[in-house]
Amino acid sequence: MGGRDRGRGVLIRETEGIYTPKGEGSWKHQALATDKAKDDDHEVFPYRECFLASDWKLFHDAAIAHHFNLVHHIILPRYGICVGTG
Repeated sequence: MGGRDRGRGVLIRETEGIYTPKGEGSWKHQALATDKAKDDDHEVFPYRECFLASDWKLFHDAAIAHHFNLVHHIILPRYGICVGTG
């Protein structure tokens, strides 16, 4: 999602507690080993073996897929609108 933090207000239950958006114990910390309170848009994280199966990445992949499906297959077609992305 990049700079668009649309999931910020969404309460997500993890296996053992409430969703922690950043910092130690958060999905982001587990995926990227970062505990910064504020993101740096130009920061590059080293690849970690656990990244591809991390909850943080899988949640963001699902959010992007849901947004695409909602816009391109549900809402816009209902009104006869076809939008290209590019």
